[in-house]
Amino acid sequence: MEDTPAALSEGHEVFFPTRKHFVLTNQDFVLSGASADLKQFHAILDSSDDLCSPFYFNSFNALLPYHEFIFSKGAIDVLTTPNAGGNSENSEALSFEILHRVFGAQLLKTEMAIRYPPEWKKTDYLALFGTHRIGVSVTRAMKHIHPDDFLPTDAEALLSKKLSGVNISSEGVDPRDSWERQLLHIFAQSDAIARTLYETFTAMSSELRSNTIVICTIAPDDRWIF
Repeated sequence: MEDTPAALSEGHEVFFPTRKHFVLTNQDFVLSGASADLKQFHAILDSSDDLCSPFYFNSFNALLPYHEFIFSKGAIDVLTTPNAGGNSENSEALSFEILHRVFGAQLLKTEMAIRYPPEWKKTDYLALFGTHRIGVSVTRAMKHIHPDDFLPTDAEALLSKKLSGVNISSEGVDPRDSWERQLLHIFAQSDAIARTLYETFTAMSSELRSNTIVICTIAPDDRWIF
């Protein structure tokens, strides 16, 4: 990773990597995280280690109201294409936009376009990271009124549910739409929630974590995500 600023391909963004952290800034939002995570993320995708399940953090702050964001085509497709239910369109579209801007992810299929047996557990979208096909599942970790009330038991319940779903969807996906790994993208309402998630995740069985990569985006000031 270079230590000098470098412009990303879309032109309106500037990516500032350093030895310790990066800051991705554009007209819509600022995202920061550890530079070493970027390098390791790509190394893990290129690795044949199926038991590798890292947990990465980054921090998100919106600069504009959500409805004024200039989304990529992939994020717009995630936002506007019907999903399997729930009120998660905002977080799923933002998830793709972050992965697109940071890692260059390209959307292959939205949730309902991925083929499974009838009534099978689904992942949220299928994306291409370089030459690697990755299934992405998105969730939110929160306590709406009092974030400090988020307990280890809440983290365990959320992670157990999502990781089980990740594994089931990987088992059932049609070979024509299959992926190499799954990525669980979690939006956390606070730093404390993110720490609780990390501590809980690292204590879980390797079978449950499988080869799932976890990215936790901390967004304490953006209620529309949750």
